Amino acid sequence: MLLYLDDPLNATVLIFSYGTLRDRGAQLANFGRELTGTADSLPGYSTSLIAIRDLGVIAASGKKHHTIGKMEVER
Repeated sequence: MLLYLDDPLNATVLIFSYGTLRDRGAQLANFGRELTGTADSLPGYSTSLIAIRDLGVIAASGKKHHTIGKMEVER
C-alpha cells in the first residue's frame, strides 16, 4: 500500500523493533531521538544473539553481540 502524506517530515511511522533497536543509544544513533512504544510480540519467532564485527556498530551500541529474530521451525 502506498501512503501519501501532506507533511512526511512529521509523519508517524510504526516499526517493530527488538534487540539493539530497543537500546536508547542505538535509537539516538539511528533516529536522532529516543523512541516511545509499547511491548508487542512476533509469534513464530524467537530471539538469538549474533556476534558483531563492525567496530562502528559496536561503538554505537556498546555491545559486541546483538539480538536477532529467528523464525522457529516446527518439527
